[in-house]
Amino acid sequence: MANQQLTDYFKQNKDKYPIEKLKQASISAGYSQADVEEAAQIASQSQPVLAPPAAAIAETASTPAAKQTPAAKVKKRSPFGVLVLMIITFGIYALVWWFKTSKEVKELSEIDFSSWGIFIPIYNLFVLYKYFSGIEKISEGKTSTILLFLLWVIIAPVAIIIIQSELNKHATYHL
Repeated sequence: MANQQLTDYFKQNKDKYPIEKLKQASISAGYSQADVEEAAQIASQSQPVLAPPAAAIAETASTPAAKQTPAAKVKKRSPFGVLVLMIITFGIYALVWWFKTSKEVKELSEIDFSSWGIFIPIYNLFVLYKYFSGIEKISEGKTSTILLFLLWVIIAPVAIIIIQSELNKHATYHL
């Protein structure tokens, strides 16, 4: 079954842009090749979409669904691979992982914090709390902010495994 959102995108934009450009944009946004081809085929067979009345547009613009952000790109990483890389690189990969996952958490949870704040004493505790709050929001409450915070302080590798496992559930691509 075709992705309805992707099919609607093609229907609305097929007269404005070449279909190949729409396909490329969709694939680079994280949609699979098969979904893109199917949506393009359905859109090319259908009649143009009529614009809704202005009142409906105004009503829709004020709803939360209208304020959606583009899908975040989350990379699937092996939790144990992350730990091994952190050990092999003497902690350098820990910084790389922190900045990459911080960006993913901010995009998925819409909780804003400064990733660079991790280097500022005392303030870094606030940054970690916001980061873990984002993980809790992403997991829909299944992962506790306080639990992650305590694990990070006491047994950081366990916290890293839990965080990466939670992010992997939302992964849009992997290597």
